Amino acid sequence: MRGQSLVFLVVIFLLAACVLPVGAREGMRTPAVSPEPSGPERATVRGTVVDVMLSARVLVLDTDGGPVNLALVEGTRILGASGEPIALRDILPGHVVEAHGRMTQPGTMIPEVVRVMQE
Repeated sequence: MRGQSLVFLVVIFLLAACVLPVGAREGMRTPAVSPEPSGPERATVRGTVVDVMLSARVLVLDTDGGPVNLALVEGTRILGASGEPIALRDILPGHVVEAHGRMTQPGTMIPEVVRVMQE
């Protein structure tokens, strides 16, 4: 009986941790994102590229609100500073980029568009 009570408490604790607002978790910074009018999960992120993981198709940005991982998918459009399509390998650490997409969790976005703003 005691084992079942312990399992029940652990499950309740884990569920509570999943629904806690991001701001309520100590030590976590909220990424610098701007909600777009079409819904709360859509956002715009702007930051400096600190890492490019080509094989994983992930860009790591340093934003005013902390690090944000951009997980690029097959349909993600990547644009250069003048708006022309470029390859992921053309984005380098130090570039400033802006991404529009969906925040899947704090600090992670699946962008529809990534645009280099400044090289």
